[in-house]
Amino acid sequence: MVAGGCAVAALACGLAALWICVLPHVGAAGAAAIVAGVLLALCLALLALVRYGLKPRPTPPVGAGVLLLLAEAARLVRDNKGPTLLAALVAGFVAGKGEK
Repeated sequence: MVAGGCAVAALACGLAALWICVLPHVGAAGAAAIVAGVLLALCLALLALVRYGLKPRPTPPVGAGVLLLLAEAARLVRDNKGPTLLAALVAGFVAGKGEK
């Protein structure tokens, strides 16, 4: 919210500076026309960005992430059976060492 306000203020200051800069060269009406042209170009660029550049990405179904994680875990266990069993054995010894 604050960043948006700062951006609007910066744009307004830039346009005022442009107006002051071109006023002696083209007069009041010309300065207004130049600033209006800059605003129109900025508006068209933002419109193109919103229309074509910021397309929402399709979200996967809620359960798809869980299913992908389970499939990847199953593949890792299948590909690395020995180290997985060894890790489970060591975890069991560590967990059971405190109980007697």
